[in-house]
Amino acid sequence: TNRSIVCFNTYRIMKGNIKQGQELEALINQITSIPMTVAIKEDDLDYLHQAKAILKRRIHSFPKDDEPRVDSVIREFEDFGNIDYSQYDRIVIQIVTSSAYPLMMNELNRLVSLIDGKFSQAGVLWGIGTDNKLGDKILLQLVCSCQE
Repeated sequence: TNRSIVCFNTYRIMKGNIKQGQELEALINQITSIPMTVAIKEDDLDYLHQAKAILKRRIHSFPKDDEPRVDSVIREFEDFGNIDYSQYDRIVIQIVTSSAYPLMMNELNRLVSLIDGKFSQAGVLWGIGTDNKLGDKILLQLVCSCQE
């Protein structure tokens, strides 16, 4: 199947291309280096080496006025309407907050609903972590890949 990938930040994986290999290794390192309560290990990401395309998005919450931080993440996610998420069959999702402002259950539920709505047919690997540099912000890191 020939899939057309239109996305914000796409890595095309080509065998033998060292630069692309280094970019992929840097991406895997970035995912696995965050201290995680629900961890994603390097072995969990081996399949990325066979992916035809990888989309990476990092969304930080920057609320407008009195907007809740989770609404800010959802708004930013929805603003990239030109991405056809249905073409991806495997998804890695990391939700990162600081220990001073941990992820609340209602925030997690809203993010899970958002992801389930966009990726109902994909295999999803979840990670939840802590980075105290975030302060009161949420970081949603999304790595989508297609194998076909």
